[in-house]
Amino acid sequence: MSDTDSFNDQQLFAKVLWGEARGESYKGQQAVASVVMNRVNQPRWWGHDIRSVLTKPYQFSCLNQSDPNRPKLLEVGEEDGTYRQCYFIAGIAIAGTLIDVTGGATSYCTLETNPNWSIGLTPTIIIGHHKFYMID
Repeated sequence: MSDTDSFNDQQLFAKVLWGEARGESYKGQQAVASVVMNRVNQPRWWGHDIRSVLTKPYQFSCLNQSDPNRPKLLEVGEEDGTYRQCYFIAGIAIAGTLIDVTGGATSYCTLETNPNWSIGLTPTIIIGHHKFYMID
């Protein structure tokens, strides 16, 4: 049993948004949520539903066992205003009413990084501290 199994999809989604984008604006958090939903809506190797997309190993670094954010996101809850905002965004995404601000992006990275998968690709958009990409 995983330590994330006790969370429903909206809670897990909110925790991942918090872990990945808590320092971003609403639009930056919306963009990360858009990537999740673009993956859900285009099932491939990265998963076929919200939970499988979120928990696919090494896709959302905040869930990596070695990531220092993991213990923090497992504990964060309603007392944190940013978590409440992430929970709201996750709810909109799950309801199917989230506006995709990324132009269909299925991946992202921070501005400071250039992972191998991004070489030769042009970001669809840059929002806050993240570059967003469409990959197959």
